Amino acid sequence: MGQQVRHELNTPARLSQRSIWVGVAAGWLVQLALKAILPLLVLAVLAGPFWYVSQAAIFIGSAIAGGLAARLAPGKPLAVAAALVLLSLLSSSFEQFPQPLSGMVQFIWLGGPCLGLIMGLVLARRLMRGAR
Repeated sequence: MGQQVRHELNTPARLSQRSIWVGVAAGWLVQLALKAILPLLVLAVLAGPFWYVSQAAIFIGSAIAGGLAARLAPGKPLAVAAALVLLSLLSSSFEQFPQPLSGMVQFIWLGGPCLGLIMGLVLARRLMRGAR
């Protein structure tokens, strides 16, 4: 009986669903960490308040997080991408809004991390296909 329950918990559908959540959780946590650390490192090196440079660092950190998520959850890239973009937008709502808040600034501030996640997912999937 115990073996049957354990077998049911490890079915391919369950493992696939588990890997999606592991990929999403790891990707989101890595994105949050890199969104906080990379801009600080870049600004410390440049010694100036370069907002666009910090946003580029956030984009790169998001791409790394998206690539990690793609590696951890190879089965459903659209579900992982949608969940990560949604979480990225949700977490952005708790951040301080950049000033002045023009349309271009909003697009870069909100869209950069989301596009970075998607680019990281796409690049990692292409690299995984090329490795096969």
